[in-house]
Amino acid sequence: MKKHILGTVFIFGAAWLVVSLIPLPAAAQSANVVLSCPDLSQAEQLGACPSDKELRANYRKTCPPFMEKRGECKPFEAFARNKNKALWAAMSGPEEFLSYISCAQPKKTVKAAKPISVDAKCDLQSGRCQARCGYDNSVTFNLRVKGICKTATGGKIDCKSDPKACKVTCELFE
Repeated sequence: MKKHILGTVFIFGAAWLVVSLIPLPAAAQSANVVLSCPDLSQAEQLGACPSDKELRANYRKTCPPFMEKRGECKPFEAFARNKNKALWAAMSGPEEFLSYISCAQPKKTVKAAKPISVDAKCDLQSGRCQARCGYDNSVTFNLRVKGICKTATGGKIDCKSDPKACKVTCELFE
């Protein structure tokens, strides 16, 4: 009986030693970062605009001729207006803001746009947040992060008269 108890103690002691040597996962790190709406003069178009041939091919994939004849699709012109976009990126500190911008919008118009508003919307369940910078010329750039972002007022800020006030503070989770 004494051997049985000693054997059990030895097994539990060995198991405790092994478990205690397993490293525990580090707690999620977070950092507060203040981000200004990016200067679009530094923005870059990341992809090419779709050609007319590509737009027509995509239209045919979503609207075959038999559906078009029955009037079940929106006209090609409306489809092309909605899909003729290119991805743009602009940096604010270490973070990248993205936007799909109409290819009908001249590049110089995009690069000359000035910030006029900023807001943030967060989904606390998923831990994801989106900061949205609005610019004149109907341009919007978005930042999507894992974390929590908020403006100084907690709501949308109109910063047309002071573009430097277009800022969000984000607690970013790594």
